[in-house]
Amino acid sequence: MATSLDSYIDDTGPHRLVLSDADDLDWMDEVQAGVDASLVGANTVRRYDPRLLVHSARRQAAPG
Repeated sequence: MATSLDSYIDDTGPHRLVLSDADDLDWMDEVQAGVDASLVGANTVRRYDPRLLVHSARRQAAPG
């Protein structure tokens, strides 16, 4: 989870507040590749319909 300096993870606006950079997203992809399930809040699912997939082709091909 990424947070702003004032400890927020999102704002009340209609658009997603992006707090992560490419290195953060790559690290999360690595974490996602190493687990069988991810816990996501119901509001996150309703607002963003996240696709919790491993994005790296190398990580997808690695034995699980």
